[in-house]
Amino acid sequence: MGVARSPTEVTAVSSGEIESQCLALMRERLEKGGHKYQILDLGPPNQSVIEYFSDYPCSLQVVDLQRRVESEGVELGADCHTLAMTRDDFARMLPSEIVAPIDIVLGWDYFNYLNRDSIICLMDYLSQYFKKGSFLYFITATNKQMPDIPMHFELGRGDRIRYKAELSYLRPSPQYAPRVLEDMMPSFSIRRLSLLANGFQEHIFTFEKHRDAPKLNVITESSLIDTSLRYRVKGTPQSVNAGNG
Repeated sequence: MGVARSPTEVTAVSSGEIESQCLALMRERLEKGGHKYQILDLGPPNQSVIEYFSDYPCSLQVVDLQRRVESEGVELGADCHTLAMTRDDFARMLPSEIVAPIDIVLGWDYFNYLNRDSIICLMDYLSQYFKKGSFLYFITATNKQMPDIPMHFELGRGDRIRYKAELSYLRPSPQYAPRVLEDMMPSFSIRRLSLLANGFQEHIFTFEKHRDAPKLNVITESSLIDTSLRYRVKGTPQSVNAGNG
């Protein structure tokens, strides 16, 4: 989630607002109530996300995966565009005190910046915290190029999501197709897909049951290191209780 090699430089900033069918599905689930929902947000602390979920009985744990990745100096994969991370990397970066079972994971657009094996390892690690029916929400790029860093999202009323993409640099997009992602995550099934007009697609996958993760394409490329990821950022995971339920 750092600067790509040989980026295409542009000067625009893209922003807009979408009506999210996947956010509507999450809201419908939360409105059913019945228990206190556990939500794991892989994004940074975001006031709009906190306010949105404060209307429902839930606990929101914020991980800020991008900052954790940047603090580790993670290697790029063989394609020089997506990050290569192992299950042990995620076990070290993610907080050990994750409250289980998780009802919803907010993955935002982070899958775009992980290679195939990294996604397999991340979901294999997180699956220990899921239960049958848990939601996984994420956004993938459908164009050939995408922003070099993850976008900023804000949640609004009426199931609206505002987004802002910094386009100083672009990198090639992995263009993960839904069925390819489903093959990477055999414990999940596709629940809802929505093709967005801005070159992205949003997804909700549902956890079904624990299955063995696919085999990894083990490639060691010790020379492929994105030096922009080697600076250190201090910070600890944040937990936010939303709602009163």
